[in-house]
Amino acid sequence: TTAPVAVKYDPAAILKYGTVQAVSLDPVKQGSPCEVTQMRLIYDTLTRFDLDNKLQPMLAQSWTLDSPTVLTMKLRTGVKFQDGTAFDADAAKFNLDRVLTDPVSNTKALLSMVDNVAVVDPSTIKITMKFASGGPRGPNHAPALVHRARHGLLDDAMPSGTKDGDREGGVQLR
Repeated sequence: TTAPVAVKYDPAAILKYGTVQAVSLDPVKQGSPCEVTQMRLIYDTLTRFDLDNKLQPMLAQSWTLDSPTVLTMKLRTGVKFQDGTAFDADAAKFNLDRVLTDPVSNTKALLSMVDNVAVVDPSTIKITMKFASGGPRGPNHAPALVHRARHGLLDDAMPSGTKDGDREGGVQLR
């Protein structure tokens, strides 16, 4: 048996917490910043911004702006969805296409500059935009806007050994 542990407590302490219920956990239906926060705990994105507001890889391990209207993204390999299905370029295309075409999508305006998404090979997608990518982030503008499509690319998987900002390692299902 284990002896009870003595715990010091402050009877005058105040415990504060908050809760906000999401209307939907479907990424294309997100409507509030609270839902975005909750979905970040469930879904991974292609890119993310770090604390210095610099674009960082997540499911997209690298990207190139081939021309002012063409963005190529190399995707992380060895990643699986919660059900064991492999994440690949077809899955990324499906999810980006869904953001753009689903009648209930609240996020399609975030990718309004996207003309089409094509699968180049199992780990590469090519995104063609309707107009030249410029914007305040220069060459990072296009992948940053793809980041804005937010979530829905990977359900409930996170590389093992992950700390915020550390994406090395294999997949560990939560």
